[in-house]
Amino acid sequence: MKRDDTLRVVHGLRLLLPPTWEDSSIYRFNAPPNESEKLQPNVMVSRHVKNPGDSPERFLELTNLDAKKADATYEVLREGTVIYLDQVSAWQDAKFTDARTGELVHQRRVVAATWPNHFTLLTLTGTPRALDAMSLELGLEHLGEVPAGVREGGVMAALVSKPD
Repeated sequence: MKRDDTLRVVHGLRLLLPPTWEDSSIYRFNAPPNESEKLQPNVMVSRHVKNPGDSPERFLELTNLDAKKADATYEVLREGTVIYLDQVSAWQDAKFTDARTGELVHQRRVVAATWPNHFTLLTLTGTPRALDAMSLELGLEHLGEVPAGVREGGVMAALVSKPD
């Protein structure tokens, strides 16, 4: 072990890694399937290099351009800013048609600046109903429709700007 090694926890395993090594891991969590929906709802967490001066909003703008080039059906529906667990984040809802299945896919993306030179992107994928259910589980219910019976006092995310 060297003094400059950094302790990282990956899937519960503690590792000593040199600080110069780039973390390009992607985590994927599958939500419980809904029998009436064909699409398996899931959440992906990925890390991306942050260029000097970039903001979470700019990161989403650039990824939207790439998505639109790759798929003409890609469309941003709503966007804004949220404070999620004390992290200022940009968010947006988008939809596109999956070229393989022809199914309409919805995504809710939340991105925050993390570490000195990175963005972390949280991508929820599923139907609109699945996105709202996963958002509720993750404490992001203000980004979707708040289900009946949910008290707003229990939220972990505070909406900073509302969609148009």
